[in-house]
Amino acid sequence: MLPRVYPSGCKLSIRASKKNNFKKIATVFAGVFFVAIFLLLAQSALAQVASQPDLNFGLQPVEQNIGLGGEDIRLIIARIIRAVLGLLGIIAICLMLWAGYTIMTAGGNEEKIQEGKKILINAVIGLAIILSAFAIAQFVINMLAQATGYGNEQQKKVTIETFAGSGALGKIVKDHYPERDQVDVVRNTKIIITFAEPMMPNSFIVNKNLTCWPKDGSNKPALMMKDGGADCLVDEKTKKPIEYYGDCLSDKPDFNWDIDCDNLLIEENKKGEQNFFIHPSASSTLVQAAAMASFTKENDVWVAKTFVFKPLQPLGDDLEKIWYTVKLNNGVKKADGGEAFAGQHYQYYEWEFQTGTNFDFSPPYVVSVFPWPNKTEYRNTIVQLNFNEAMDPMMVQGVATPFDDAGGLTSLVLNFGTTTLNGVATGEWKVSNGYKTAEFVSDKPCGLNSCGEMMYCLQLDCKEDDYDCVNKYATLVRTAEVMPGGQPFEAKPFSGVMDVAGNALDGNKDGTYQKPPDKGKKVNDVNYFKHIGDQERTFTPKISYAPDNYGWDFAIKNDIDRTAPYLEIVEPGLDAGGVKSDADVRMNFSKLMWVGTLANIGLQEYPEAMATSSEGKTVPVDFFFYPQSSLSEPKTITWIKHRKFGPNGFDYYYSPEIPGSVKSTNQNCLYPGYGPGFPGVVTIGGPKCELNNYNEWGVPGKIGDCAPTTNQTTSSTDTGCVQTIFKDENGKLIQTNASTTPCLDYLKGEKISKPFPGTK
Repeated sequence: MLPRVYPSGCKLSIRASKKNNFKKIATVFAGVFFVAIFLLLAQSALAQVASQPDLNFGLQPVEQNIGLGGEDIRLIIARIIRAVLGLLGIIAICLMLWAGYTIMTAGGNEEKIQEGKKILINAVIGLAIILSAFAIAQFVINMLAQATGYGNEQQKKVTIETFAGSGALGKIVKDHYPERDQVDVVRNTKIIITFAEPMMPNSFIVNKNLTCWPKDGSNKPALMMKDGGADCLVDEKTKKPIEYYGDCLSDKPDFNWDIDCDNLLIEENKKGEQNFFIHPSASSTLVQAAAMASFTKENDVWVAKTFVFKPLQPLGDDLEKIWYTVKLNNGVKKADGGEAFAGQHYQYYEWEFQTGTNFDFSPPYVVSVFPWPNKTEYRNTIVQLNFNEAMDPMMVQGVATPFDDAGGLTSLVLNFGTTTLNGVATGEWKVSNGYKTAEFVSDKPCGLNSCGEMMYCLQLDCKEDDYDCVNKYATLVRTAEVMPGGQPFEAKPFSGVMDVAGNALDGNKDGTYQKPPDKGKKVNDVNYFKHIGDQERTFTPKISYAPDNYGWDFAIKNDIDRTAPYLEIVEPGLDAGGVKSDADVRMNFSKLMWVGTLANIGLQEYPEAMATSSEGKTVPVDFFFYPQSSLSEPKTITWIKHRKFGPNGFDYYYSPEIPGSVKSTNQNCLYPGYGPGFPGVVTIGGPKCELNNYNEWGVPGKIGDCAPTTNQTTSSTDTGCVQTIFKDENGKLIQTNASTTPCLDYLKGEKISKPFPGTK
């Protein structure tokens, strides 16, 4: 049989038909592919809406059945947009299916095939437009969410390693340096920590240099080995010398940080943990460090709250940035023997910082002082000294005594007198504000302040009832000596004021070290360090201080200033919503504040934030925060640094607490707690509170745009909680002015059946 032969035209027709069938199948598959992508995107978008509470812009539905929707109008609009886009997508899918059906059933009809192609092409173009519109709409919604504080930064699942287990500043740990998560820390830094209570130094310090407390009751350690410890104070029970923890034998000519200083205790406690240790976060290698304690006096007893650790080897690496962890546990004891973190969520405190690859050889300098140079202030003022960077507390904190043989601080000196500056002001210098501010408070009581607490006044060479008497005052800040052959400002240990990296003070800010003259006033060839020397403070052609020391003169009058500070402006605004997770919490005070007391400011989070631990357990998230203040303003501005608001994407309420123990430089409390706002008006971001026309007792005669204070009668409970507005029984908006408890009850959603006491 001969093979069947088809005409060439028939062959072409068959091939064309197969090609068209292939196109039909490819088109259908392409349509299914786009539809699948669309459905996946739609499903993802719906899942995102369902799982991300931040897309609700922080607003929850009203739970009471009031017959009205409780959702944000922006959320409703977003859902409408998604619904419309979804409907258009369904239409596009239908068009694709219709196009495929038309092509598949064309039966070779070229017109129907072309019609199906056009429908398919238009459907694909339409789907592309819909997907683009969805992407644009989603982008706008996300940007709006971030702009209102509920963006993607809060969408990560928080575990215990992120927030929990860090403790909270304001409990037992009051301040430390480097700061939490600080980066590019210089390699030659010291590590500093300040506690809220006196601590037991021997729980984390080794008395390596074998010193003891002296018999004379001063703060000048004696050697236990010298003369059999004859100069040591002896414990009446054990009959052994009382060891001194946290000092260095700095007067030795061949001084060595390791041998001549006490060391950080590195040994395991009963639980197999170190009490206080420093190590690279990625390694268990512990940092060896000299350990120093800054002792101050409380109720005539020497106590230590601030401790300085000098690593024996530089931290970090020349080429790589290294993260370090500092951790304390309950092996660290309070002075009364109690565990440091007893009663807290987490029985330890830790923080991290990152070292850079560089050393710091730049000198510190003075930013501002108070009393202001050549001005006259009241005698109940404190003396304030602000630096541009963190300073070594061992040289800017301590007790000022009148006699050289009684120990005490000699790097900061205050002299006074009516004609000559022969008097030595006694009291205490304390460091605060991230170790950038040193403040002097006299030890001479002079009556009560606005809170009923004792004030302490600078000494004067005046008769008590001579209110016109004025004394001159001079303050000297002595820079450190520098190391021979070292960097230009590399300081000799304990020789004068220096920063945490060990650089001497640049008193005149010229970038060049000038060796100052011998310190102290010379009498019969003996230098008295508690007096400003004639070469340190000269009079020709005018009063000046020798570089690189820093000094200034002011005057003190025999009178007391009783005006109290108040809050002018707060930020975020009163009862503000939609606050960003990293928003600044700022307080503008009416006066220059006593910075050391601003550590008493609190910030409450309600309800308590919870997180999921690495073991899958629900655990509390500690809310750490700490205040920092401006250094050069005539009025103090304070910011509360904090961990992010609203962890896990949830909404929380936040209440700043400013207690009566917060004081201005005239030692008067923030009491009564005046703050911005007034009854009956909801205020967001204002107005500004202003008080004027004070009488001699500090009572204002004119009050403008400030919250009422009729109920504030107890300074210990008045927190300035004058910001929250609530409705009384008649639905009238009333601004609270009560004490802490009812204010927090309101913020926590507790029902209040009647207005707070003192409101109308």
